[in-house]
Amino acid sequence: MREYQDLTNLQLLIQRKQHVTQEAWDNEQKEYVAAYSKHKRLEETHTNLENLSKELDVKVKDTSETVQKLLKLRKHQDNVLQKAFGGAYGSEKEAKIEEYVDKMREYRKNILNTKTQWLRGLDFTKQANMQYWRAIQVWTNIFKQHSPHVRLQYCAYVANYLHAAYTNSLHALNCMKAHTEIPYFSSKFFQEVDTSKRNTYNACQPRYHTPYLQWLWYYQQSAAYLEVWIQKTLSQTIEGDLIKVNGYLAVAEADLRAERKRLIIEKVKEKFGDDSYNEVAEQEAEVERLSNEVSKMQTVSIQTNVVTVSTGEEEVESSGQDLPPPAPKQQETSVGASAEELKKKKKKKKKKKK
Repeated sequence: MREYQDLTNLQLLIQRKQHVTQEAWDNEQKEYVAAYSKHKRLEETHTNLENLSKELDVKVKDTSETVQKLLKLRKHQDNVLQKAFGGAYGSEKEAKIEEYVDKMREYRKNILNTKTQWLRGLDFTKQANMQYWRAIQVWTNIFKQHSPHVRLQYCAYVANYLHAAYTNSLHALNCMKAHTEIPYFSSKFFQEVDTSKRNTYNACQPRYHTPYLQWLWYYQQSAAYLEVWIQKTLSQTIEGDLIKVNGYLAVAEADLRAERKRLIIEKVKEKFGDDSYNEVAEQEAEVERLSNEVSKMQTVSIQTNVVTVSTGEEEVESSGQDLPPPAPKQQETSVGASAEELKKKKKKKKKKKK
């Protein structure tokens, strides 16, 4: 690594008692820490991609087998109906019911796709929430470190957490913005996170420590509030729509099966007479079985995942409040109060759980 070699060369000059300015030393240290952090981040992303590739291979294989089974069942059902009616609808009622069933299935498919995207968005938001929280923890303890080199490492950690949180926040927004306007993660929010990330090293001074910490709290609270909002939207709106369309579809599919049974019975009796009860029962059972199996497998789909930029830490419990987070202030007194309030709330939650 070139930056590491530069730093080593400066150390040799110092050991030989040659003059090296403090500014040159600080700049080389910053470059080394930034380059090392970038290297570790790329290694982690590469590992995540490898693991994701393996997971997707398994999912694609399993889902492909299920889809093939579904296609065979549909083909078999079509053959039964083709044999009975020669490719034509048995009645106008059957044609109308089938058209309605197709529309409801398409509607359900759209809702399921939306649900999948929002669940992915929720996962990304949880990751971002955790990473903003980790940045807060590191920044809170940065001036407890007496070594300037260790402080620079802490700055790199915070910058990395903000980079990962920014990426996951953006992924979350992209998953859901096609369906509705998303609160908290506005364009201004992303500009502020990016600015904080770029100013991490400059903010590593006692006079900037508290204002910078306030901004970190603001980012974490925004992610926590969005996490709660997504969960409510999923449970109250998307799941509600899915329950309704499943109910409509179940009734329509039952009507379609009943109409087809009636038509098959009439067709078989017309062809074989009233004594053909056994064949009628066999045809009826076959259509019943196939229709039920096809209906059960309507929700089969391949869900494509994307990589969440992770720091390898566990998830952190988010805030459950409903009000929007306050705008950060540029005063040194409010951050300490926010931290204490959060600790008290967590203690109260633990007591309630016990």
